[in-house]
Amino acid sequence: MYNIISELTSEFRNSYDNLPENIDEGNEWYAYLEFMNFRTIPSVDTWIFNQDQAHAGNLELFLTVKGIIHTVAVVPEPQARSQMDSVFKAYAEHINNLNEIIVKKISHSNVFRLQKEYVSVYEESSRIKEVLKKSKEFYEKIKKNMYSSIFVPKILK
Repeated sequence: MYNIISELTSEFRNSYDNLPENIDEGNEWYAYLEFMNFRTIPSVDTWIFNQDQAHAGNLELFLTVKGIIHTVAVVPEPQARSQMDSVFKAYAEHINNLNEIIVKKISHSNVFRLQKEYVSVYEESSRIKEVLKKSKEFYEKIKKNMYSSIFVPKILK
């Protein structure tokens, strides 16, 4: 998914950078795509998911995806179409798909459920440790009493 979005980002940027010099900048599709270029097309490096830095870099990635989705949703689309527009449409669809994956993985309900499970497992583990600790103390006491009764002091012999 990230590789596809990176490729679409590069393709859109290349198309934008290679527009003819005599293009009608008053054209509604050009204005739309120029707006989207500067507001929703971050650098290709943004689309690198780092498993090792799951919070810092990936939080920024997730927020970027949410921002792009919001911007695309609120800006009205022009009627005119172009080749760049089809690339942007594919890009926007992949951003929405990425958002669905993110929501499934880190949605508040999923995170809260996992937190509840973690607390439950932690509490059960703590309870079991306490039982084991008491059992160990009990058997240590028995062991100590056994040794004291087995070994008769030399004075009594």
